[in-house]
Amino acid sequence: MPEDEDLPSGRHGRQVPFQIKPATLNHALHNHAADLTDDSVTMADRDKVVVVFRAAGGAPILQQSKVKVSLDSRFSKLVLYLRKQLKTDTVFVYLREAFTPSLDDDLGILRQAYGIDGKLHVNYALTPAW
Repeated sequence: MPEDEDLPSGRHGRQVPFQIKPATLNHALHNHAADLTDDSVTMADRDKVVVVFRAAGGAPILQQSKVKVSLDSRFSKLVLYLRKQLKTDTVFVYLREAFTPSLDDDLGILRQAYGIDGKLHVNYALTPAW
């Protein structure tokens, strides 16, 4: 434990080990409370994103249209999966029916930015669709 003289002084001259902004604390408490009340999601599922595949432009429909993928996986993993399932070297992949993300984007970030109801909806086609 550091000595008292090593600790920064607070607003009223008290010694405090660190300071937390109220907005940061409220955000952290809100997220923690939401985690505790969501009984339907297991710990393993919290580290995954549900990806829903939708065919476009005459592409064949996948037998399994929903998959769970790790949040820290790259978008390139989905593209490789689609290529394998469709047995093709070329696949055009879109989010929100218009946006093509970079292959090195994290799925967790893409879900946060472009997800719908906590799921990442991915449209795919064998030819350019949009």
